[in-house]
Amino acid sequence: GVELNKRKDLFSYPNPETGVS
Repeated sequence: GVELNKRKDLFSYPNPETGVS
């Protein structure tokens, strides 16, 4: 989800769910 894009502490790796690429 887009909300997970703010949780860089949990999703600090490239992931389609985080929107970080």
